[in-house]
Amino acid sequence: MKKNYFYIILIIMVFASCKTQKPITDGRTIEKHVTTLVPVYLPSDSALLKAYLECDSTNRVILKSFSETKSGRIESDLSLENNVLNYKTRTIRDTIYITSDTIYTYKEVPLKIETEKIVYRMTKTQQFFFYAGIIAFTALAVWLILKINFKELLNRILKLFKQ
Repeated sequence: MKKNYFYIILIIMVFASCKTQKPITDGRTIEKHVTTLVPVYLPSDSALLKAYLECDSTNRVILKSFSETKSGRIESDLSLENNVLNYKTRTIRDTIYITSDTIYTYKEVPLKIETEKIVYRMTKTQQFFFYAGIIAFTALAVWLILKINFKELLNRILKLFKQ
């Protein structure tokens, strides 16, 4: 029964030790890839028309030649009626979408918090019990040494080895 108390006290002393602080890690990094469509509006287009006009003998305007320069997104309409030159253009609105890959990086930055170190000093009561315990332990050890009959103990040990 006394051995069980000894082992229980030993286990309690082993598991009731001081706790250390956790080491500070670098933190973790999280990367998030996001693909989005970005609208790109195409700029305005332009068109250029050069018309070469002549008058005939009856004073009528004759379109001798013309040259037209325009981009691919413009529709145009040209007409000459009753000495009136009509030139109409229409721009086709267009928006194109380009994929954009964006990487968001989130990093946890650990903060090291300086804690004030507590210097432990025993109170007078604690000192009294500490020294009283040392004296009691020493007295118990001396009493056990005096109580043991060394000759009888040595005889028992030799008897065990002879068997």
